[in-house]
Amino acid sequence: MQVRECREFAEQCRMMAKSARNKMQRSQFLRLADQWEAIAATQRKFLKLKRKARESFKD
Repeated sequence: MQVRECREFAEQCRMMAKSARNKMQRSQFLRLADQWEAIAATQRKFLKLKRKARESFKD
């Protein structure tokens, strides 16, 4: 899964939170958005480490 996709899912969750019927639904959608953002951040860190590892093997 790509970072861009995770961020898109997070944005969709935020949009659904805006149209939620009650506070509980809104809270759940916002929590999901936070989780998608965390996944995106983890994926970005992983890709950065992978790139560094690949560069170090070139030397």
